[in-house]
Amino acid sequence: MKLLIDIGNSRSKFGLCNDQNLTLAAAIENHQLSSEELDACLSAIDHPESAWVSSVGESSRLELVREWLMSRFDLDAYVVRVEQSAAGIRNDYKDVDQLGVDRWLAAIGARAVCAAGDIIIIDAGTAVTIDWLDREDVFQGGVIIPGYELMHRALVGNTAGIESRVAGARQIIGKTTRECVNSGLSYGLRGAVERIVTEMQYLIDSSITVLLTGGSSGRLQDQLNLEYRVEPNLVLTGLAALAQGDHR
Repeated sequence: MKLLIDIGNSRSKFGLCNDQNLTLAAAIENHQLSSEELDACLSAIDHPESAWVSSVGESSRLELVREWLMSRFDLDAYVVRVEQSAAGIRNDYKDVDQLGVDRWLAAIGARAVCAAGDIIIIDAGTAVTIDWLDREDVFQGGVIIPGYELMHRALVGNTAGIESRVAGARQIIGKTTRECVNSGLSYGLRGAVERIVTEMQYLIDSSITVLLTGGSSGRLQDQLNLEYRVEPNLVLTGLAALAQGDHR
C-alpha cells in the first residue's frame, strides 16, 4: 500500500493505492493541518510502504507533513516535481520550473482515466486551470484564471461599499448586493470556462474529451453548458500512476 498526499492551496487530500485501486482516505482544510489532525484523520492507516507527495503553496505545510510521516511511519516522503517526461507523458511547457506540479499530475491522471485522444482538463481550485493534453501524450499548457473565492475576495477587498459573503446564485438578477456579487461571480466564472473550452475545442477538436476535477469543481458541476466528465481526484490519480510505476 502506498500513501498519496496532495497538498493544495486551500486543502490537502490523502489517498491510498494498492495495485490499481485508489481510495480517498481523508481531506483536511489547510488552516486545520496539524500533526494532531493528521493523527485523527489517518489513524486507521497501516504502515504504508512509501509516501508520495505533491505540494503547491506554502513550504511549511510540506515540512509539517514530512515530519509527521517520519515520526508516525519512519518514512521519508518522495516529493514529486515537474519533469520533462514521466509516466509516458511529455512536457512541452516552455518554463517547466513555473508549471504547477498539480497541473502536471492532473495531466498524468487524465491519461490514466482516459486511455486515448486529446483531453481538456478543468481543475477548479483556488485558481481554475484549463489545460490540454494532446493525443500524442504531450502536455501543451493552457489557461489560468482566478477561482470563485479568489475573485470574491478581490472584489470585496478592493471595492468601496461592497459587502458580501460567498454563496451560491439561484438566479442571475440579484436583489441585494450580496446576491448581485455572487451572481456575477457564478455566471462570470461559468461563462469564462465555457468560452475558453469552446475556443480550445474549435482549435483542437470539437469532440475532445473534457474532464472536470478539483476541490471547487462542485461550483461548476451541473452549470456548465458543456459535455464533460467529473473526475474528482485527478492529482491523486496522477500520483498513483507515478507510484505504481515507481517513477523516481
